[in-house]
Amino acid sequence: MCHRKRFTVRCSVFGSASSGVSSFRALLDTEQHRRLYPQPGGRPSAMASVTCRVQYLEDSDPFICTNFPEPRRPPTVSLEENLPLSEQISGIHKLLEAPLKLEECTLQLSPNGNYLDLDASLSEQRDELESFYEDVTKGKKPILILRTQLSVRVHSILEKLYNSHGPELRRSLFSLKQLFQDDKDLVPEFVASEGLTCFIKVGAEADHNYQNYILRGEFPVDLNCRREN
Repeated sequence: MCHRKRFTVRCSVFGSASSGVSSFRALLDTEQHRRLYPQPGGRPSAMASVTCRVQYLEDSDPFICTNFPEPRRPPTVSLEENLPLSEQISGIHKLLEAPLKLEECTLQLSPNGNYLDLDASLSEQRDELESFYEDVTKGKKPILILRTQLSVRVHSILEKLYNSHGPELRRSLFSLKQLFQDDKDLVPEFVASEGLTCFIKVGAEADHNYQNYILRGEFPVDLNCRREN
């Protein structure tokens, strides 16, 4: 008799078993719809997050950058597809314990060298990240490099050239060509920051023996300008 009373009470509170299963399924359907359609009228999202491997490159001084990202075994991080990268880069910086200023950092896709737009989300840049998403589709984990922004590095280069003299200036000029070859996006940023004007001023003030070194550095810049014209 007691057992019957307990069963009756449970049924009256929770309803029948079939009713409970139906409610649970409805709850799952609602949650699935919310994940697929995060915004009203939006397109379904193929994935909520993307797993990437991350490294950093200590290039705050472009002239002593080794071009070997650390750590050698990159850790993984999950990036939200619909969240601006500017809101996620601090987590990457903290994970890597990178010796870079957070406010001067950007993200570069390895190995093709394309830079990501930090103000946009991954999904908003999907058309420009074909190789990135191809790797994700194949089950691979793309590598993102945390490094110093182009504009900051160009500023460091110009400051170095303007303030260097003698052998130090010669070494800096000799290194420029390699710097430009290592990062194709560095040249247009250098031109936009009046790098050619810097060459002219340095060349006018330096000994004529340094002209060859200036030409070494200026060659890829001149080539880039010809392509743009």
